[in-house]
Amino acid sequence: MKQTQTQKEALRLFWLCWLAYTVIYIGRKNLSACLPEMIADGAADKLLGGAVGTGFLICYACGQLAGGVLGDRFSPRIMLSLGLFGAGTVNLLMGLNRTPQLFVVLWSLNGLFASLLWPTVIRCLSQGIPPDMRARSGALISTTIPIGSFLAYLVSAAGLHFASWRMVFLVCGSLLVCTAVLEYWGFAPLRGTLAEMQSQRVQRANAPADVSSGAPDRRAFLRILLAAGLPFFVLGAVSNGALKDGLDFWIPTYISERFGIEASLTSLLTGILPVVNILGVYIAKGLNTRLFRNEMRTSGAMFAFSATLLAPLCLVTAGDVQQGRGTKLVVCLLMIAVVSTMMLGINSQLLTFIPFRFGKIGKAATVTGMLNASSYAAAALSDFFAGVLSKHYGWTVTLCAFLLLSCLGAAACLGGGKRWKGGENLSL
Repeated sequence: MKQTQTQKEALRLFWLCWLAYTVIYIGRKNLSACLPEMIADGAADKLLGGAVGTGFLICYACGQLAGGVLGDRFSPRIMLSLGLFGAGTVNLLMGLNRTPQLFVVLWSLNGLFASLLWPTVIRCLSQGIPPDMRARSGALISTTIPIGSFLAYLVSAAGLHFASWRMVFLVCGSLLVCTAVLEYWGFAPLRGTLAEMQSQRVQRANAPADVSSGAPDRRAFLRILLAAGLPFFVLGAVSNGALKDGLDFWIPTYISERFGIEASLTSLLTGILPVVNILGVYIAKGLNTRLFRNEMRTSGAMFAFSATLLAPLCLVTAGDVQQGRGTKLVVCLLMIAVVSTMMLGINSQLLTFIPFRFGKIGKAATVTGMLNASSYAAAALSDFFAGVLSKHYGWTVTLCAFLLLSCLGAAACLGGGKRWKGGENLSL
């Protein structure tokens, strides 16, 4: 069937968003892959590594609040290009830096630049994509996280094997800067779509301040959020962010230390996980469409299932992993793979599909910015305290902390499912 001009522009808009968010992950997940080698090289230790990760996530969380507001106001062309160019420049500086403490400052700046992208992407999908294409685009956009992570680990594995961790940052930084230029050029033909998005924003800004007009004022918007279950959204996002990013950040180091595997092989093994994680998006979508019809209950069920896997993982880690090391490594990787798959599915429900429902009142970027800020503020604390726990109490205690987080997430999402009602009470 021949595509209309609107459909062609929508597809171009989607793939530009998909490319931008995939590439930004290459410029942020490379640190996790390089960290074991940085520690071995004496450029960092566990506490500094935790501080670097925490600095990124704190700035990313704070930037999400600003990025959510800015994403609803400024052109996606500017927001995406600026975010990629800034993050790319920071990666280049990471590869050249010789002062350990400066790693924290640089990677924190990376968090600020990276925070400009996701709210803008959600705005593009909720306002620039036709309704009949929106659900599919929401699932596809969530694949950027595992694919970007996989590419980050793949590039890192190659760089660590053939050169050094510094080369990894230099290559990734160059890739981000080139993509920023490509994004700026690629948005040029989308004047019609971008003009329509801007027109929608202006109309809402000038509309009467009530929900029926599609332009709620701040009090009305807050009432909508509270009625829909904002506290439960936040608790779910907090649990998901702390568990998802805590695992992502420290798993390479956990595997390297607990099983005595070199950094390049660890990076390659860990890089397989994001490929499997893609299934989580479609598992969550299928569960929500066919069974729960409620994003919060879907997330709660996936949290609960994760808890049933983290419990035996704690037991395996507590034992002597050197006896039958190969078998235990495979078992641990399988458990981690399933848990991280569940976390990505939950992430897509809480940070993509729930914010989608606020697109008609022009608040998609704002809502996703709020939830992303909550998620990454928790992730910042998780990265730091996981480093502290692993250093002073070992990996078993660290994994037990992740188990408690999954239980908290299950309780929050299942408890908030009744209030959310699948978004029916938004009256959008």
